[in-house]
Amino acid sequence: MSSISVAKFIGGPGSLGFLAVSCFVGLLLSYVLPRWRAVGRAWLLGTLLVYIVLGFPVVAGSIASSLPRVPATNLATVSKLDELIILGGDNENGRVAETLDVWRALKPEVVLVLGAALLGRRLEDAGIPGDRIRLNDEPATTRAPMESIAAELRVRPVRAGLVASRLQMPRVVELARTFEVNLLFLPSELDHEVSISGGSSLIPSYGALEISRDALYERAALSYYRSRGWIRAQP
Repeated sequence: MSSISVAKFIGGPGSLGFLAVSCFVGLLLSYVLPRWRAVGRAWLLGTLLVYIVLGFPVVAGSIASSLPRVPATNLATVSKLDELIILGGDNENGRVAETLDVWRALKPEVVLVLGAALLGRRLEDAGIPGDRIRLNDEPATTRAPMESIAAELRVRPVRAGLVASRLQMPRVVELARTFEVNLLFLPSELDHEVSISGGSSLIPSYGALEISRDALYERAALSYYRSRGWIRAQP
């Protein structure tokens, strides 16, 4: 297993996996290595403070807004959509809601689900006919499904739209440019929108922590993709 795979499995700051590993390191330093006890306690306190800060809605909103903004497609201007693609990933409720909105407005011939079968079942239970849903359990990355989409659309050019959360969509757009694939981009809202002003923005919440976690992951992923040459470097 590569270091990138291990890092993705554990998760980044804000995730429960990262919290567990960080606490394990702090406890190890505090109780197993006596000479490092002070460092271990400082490590644990620092971990707690980081998670509290990331849980502030105003912090989560600031991190999320630092990602490139992708304008949503106005469905009223779209006369026809042959295929609707939904990427699995963070903020699944928002992705499902956006997919249903597009389905009701345009009734695409095919709804291609790139993710777990459970996501397809959720769409079918919500009213999309099962014979219109096509499942493709792609690897848990963003680049591999986009490469598959590009290859398919070169062979069978159709009018297609793609649903991903508004946090993931900047990376999707850059990959689409790299693969020279023409799509309608349909960013979905977050499962837990948070207030970035007023008193409630200063009250930590788990929903805000999730937004911070996902936005930090996307910032890191954009940097990694640029470093590998998979998307264009920033000017």
